[in-house]
Amino acid sequence: MKYKCTNEVIPQKMREDINTKIEYIVNNDLPEVETGISKDDIFNAYTGLGGLHGLEFNNYDSYYDYQRAKADIEQGQFFTPYKLVEWIYNCLHISNTDLIADLTCGHGSFISCAPVESNFYGCELDGKPYRVAKYLYPDAKLENTDIRFYEPKITFDYVLGNPPYNLRWRKDDSSYLSEYYYCLKAAELLKPAGIMAIIVPMSFCADSFSDGGMIDGMNKHFNFICQVELDKNTFKHLGIENYKTKIVFFQKKSEYTKEVPYSTEILSSITSDEVWERYLKPITEKRGQIKNKIFLETVRNSKDDEAWNFKVEKLLYDIKRNPKTCSQYAECCEYVNRYKTQKKPDHIKWDEWEQLKIKPKDVIKHLKMALCSQNPRLDRTGRIIKNNYTFEYNGDFTSINDVVLKGFSMGHFQSKWIDKIVNKKRKMYDIQNMPFSEMQPNKKIAKWLDEFTLTDDERTIKLNDAQKADLNLFIQKPYSFIQWEQGSGKTFAGIAIGKYRLQHDHVKNVFIVSTAISIKNNWQDVLAQYGIDFVMIENLADIQNIKEGQFVIITLNMMCKYHKFIKRYVKSICQKAVLIFDESDNMSNQDSKRTKAVLNAFRRLKYKTLMTGTSTRNNITEIYPQFELLYNNSINMLSECEYIMERNKDGELEDRRNKYYLQPYPAYRKGRKLFAASHIPEKITVFGVSQFTQDILNADILKQMIDKTIITRTFEEITGKQLYEIKQIACEMGEEEKCLYKVALDEFYKMEYLFAKTGNSRKDAMLKILNQLLALLKICAAPQMLREYNQSIMPEKFKTVLSLLDEFSDERVAIGVRHISVVDAYTKEIKKAFPGRPVFVITGNETTLQQRKKIVKELKETTNGILISTQQSLSASMNIDFVNKCIIPELHWNNSSMSQYYFRFIRYTSTEFKQVYFVTYENSIESNLLKMILVKDKLNLFMKDQDLTDDELYEHFGVDSNMLQNLMYKEKTKEGYVIRWGDQKVS
Repeated sequence: MKYKCTNEVIPQKMREDINTKIEYIVNNDLPEVETGISKDDIFNAYTGLGGLHGLEFNNYDSYYDYQRAKADIEQGQFFTPYKLVEWIYNCLHISNTDLIADLTCGHGSFISCAPVESNFYGCELDGKPYRVAKYLYPDAKLENTDIRFYEPKITFDYVLGNPPYNLRWRKDDSSYLSEYYYCLKAAELLKPAGIMAIIVPMSFCADSFSDGGMIDGMNKHFNFICQVELDKNTFKHLGIENYKTKIVFFQKKSEYTKEVPYSTEILSSITSDEVWERYLKPITEKRGQIKNKIFLETVRNSKDDEAWNFKVEKLLYDIKRNPKTCSQYAECCEYVNRYKTQKKPDHIKWDEWEQLKIKPKDVIKHLKMALCSQNPRLDRTGRIIKNNYTFEYNGDFTSINDVVLKGFSMGHFQSKWIDKIVNKKRKMYDIQNMPFSEMQPNKKIAKWLDEFTLTDDERTIKLNDAQKADLNLFIQKPYSFIQWEQGSGKTFAGIAIGKYRLQHDHVKNVFIVSTAISIKNNWQDVLAQYGIDFVMIENLADIQNIKEGQFVIITLNMMCKYHKFIKRYVKSICQKAVLIFDESDNMSNQDSKRTKAVLNAFRRLKYKTLMTGTSTRNNITEIYPQFELLYNNSINMLSECEYIMERNKDGELEDRRNKYYLQPYPAYRKGRKLFAASHIPEKITVFGVSQFTQDILNADILKQMIDKTIITRTFEEITGKQLYEIKQIACEMGEEEKCLYKVALDEFYKMEYLFAKTGNSRKDAMLKILNQLLALLKICAAPQMLREYNQSIMPEKFKTVLSLLDEFSDERVAIGVRHISVVDAYTKEIKKAFPGRPVFVITGNETTLQQRKKIVKELKETTNGILISTQQSLSASMNIDFVNKCIIPELHWNNSSMSQYYFRFIRYTSTEFKQVYFVTYENSIESNLLKMILVKDKLNLFMKDQDLTDDELYEHFGVDSNMLQNLMYKEKTKEGYVIRWGDQKVS
């Protein structure tokens, strides 16, 4: 330490006077012989503004006003105790060659222990402590400026500091907490793998839930090292008692360091030597080993300024050499010079200066505007201008949509080129807006479909009459939605549409987008089998090698990765491509990456066809992103509901006028929210099915959209065969299961070990009822997986499944569940009960697509094999039509997901009758689950243009109404939410 530390505590009432005297000595550079006060004295006695606000809380209306006034006076000047500074340096072992910075250095606490004073850099906004620091440490490179504008032009090995706490700082139109901004600034100025050690309040990034945004920001720039709790009276000498603080150590990320996310774990009662040995020494040694690589990384990162300078020089050169803009060259040079030499005037506050100063982006914009002046804009007066969505004439705007829908509203719009545009748009609108039921077959298309075949070495496939009738109508429209039930030949239909568009509509490519299992297990094989030229996108080179006339197949995962490059390619061919989106229900979540990727790349295509067996699974709003992809929020996608339903402040639904009435739905979230408010504002939950009505609002308007967009066909309608039935088998729990079930209901705290704690009490409280629900489902699925269950007793549901297998002793049987652990449980019991029958297992995490094909082939070679799998591992593009018995002992959240599974066995080519068995426990949560499945399916059937009564729905699913008499419900008590039963007795 440069100066001797006396550890003498200055009385609170004397601090202000002592500070004033020291500032006078420093400002006038008075010698020690004249004042009798040495630099050692100043070093120990100067304490800054912290704790000297002199305000009384009683004089303010609120604690918030009091805090603001106090912060304005103190400015966060709570100087770091020298013993703590020394402790931090002992943790770090900084060398003589390291560059150090403190971005809010105050009077220079952290300079006191620097190995080389001239290697220390700092900035301080307040002139008084800044001058004291310059007086005490003349060799240090200090600046009197705001941290937000500190630009030392070098990078540092270490950033140390004690930033102001809980202030709000604005920078580039954003507001930051002062401690967090200090970290962001440090990330800018540190070298890769450089270390930051700062003192912050204990509340900083303490809660992974409420501080999630800041923690994500820290993880973006830094690797976490450790954090150490400080004594709550660390700043007692400044009048601050019982205030908890901590030291946090971070390392700036580098491509040569291992990524370590932030942890809320805090060390306490630890020495500086222990911190060095356990945490800092390994990192420091690693930095020494890669110092040359770090140097090169630093050089590469510094090229940003070079790129900006090059862009400025290039623009200035273009301005100078162009005869039409050269007269502006001198003014542009002056503007660039103003940017480089600008300084904040003394009379302007820093926040105001942040708004007024010239920024790098302003320079580029100014130069581009000067360069654009070579092509002056023509006078718009007296001319009709077509914008993206309007016609403009002398400042008056008329919506193009209104012109198409209602005719001209302004006489001066009479023009041949406008007539051509409007007539074309009106013709396209009339075609797309016509319900399929009112359309007539096109003879030319019909002839082409009659002649269309796909041939391989073994057979020739042709479309049947039902398929041709629908495809004829689909092809007449640029946008269509094929909702044929699983196994009805959607792949064949998609190929037919793609082939027709390539031959007749002057498109250059057909893009096939779907899930990985569908692309790799179906489309890739089918296109190769029938000799269709295609390319599969697996890397950037594949996109660059796309040829005209090819089918382009790509998985949703690859779409997320390469959507920007796909969009660029599609734009290069002027959107002249066809999109066939198979299994389009996979973009039901508006906020998912796959939805955003597909919309970004394909929303402007000329032709789009979506295909799925079920457009929705849980809620009608799931179809909105699919409509948005088809219609691109255009005139074909008008919000025609005059009134919508939204919640008021009391949480009750009420009618409100739709401000987007007869306008296209807005894009993304706003549109989805409006769609939900227009048609079905309530969600369906396991408990809610018995408490809310699930009526569809404005059903006639939604039906109009469905009628013009979607043709739905059941498997029977396409094939002309009734090939399957669903049977419900209800079994009663055994005594052991009932006891376990009762524990989960009434004493759930005993089973909370099943679910990991998040570490956040608020989150855990919110998740408690959900965890209890999941525990009940686990008991219904396989209770022997829980430690409370007597493992020697086989659950009744397992006995029921085994009895079915015994009944089907000479047949192949498929068993589909939801969890891998349940697959393992059934596999164990079935192998024990039927040692002579071959058993096959498929799970998504252990069985590749090629292995699944091999297993299915081996199953086909048996006569009584048993296939046990998760439903999701056989959810698409698998043809297993030789299995006639399917057992589902674990229900999914909706029938759409289950039907994706059991329709692997019910195919277009099937000739034998199939039976699907749902095995459930009566008087259990599975009754609620079954009820929810039925309610969801009723809504889904509306989307399929089928409006069934409850009795018809129950008959389709083989449900006896007695199964649903006693449902579970959620009740609020003094202790919070608990699960109760209707009239059921679980004992």
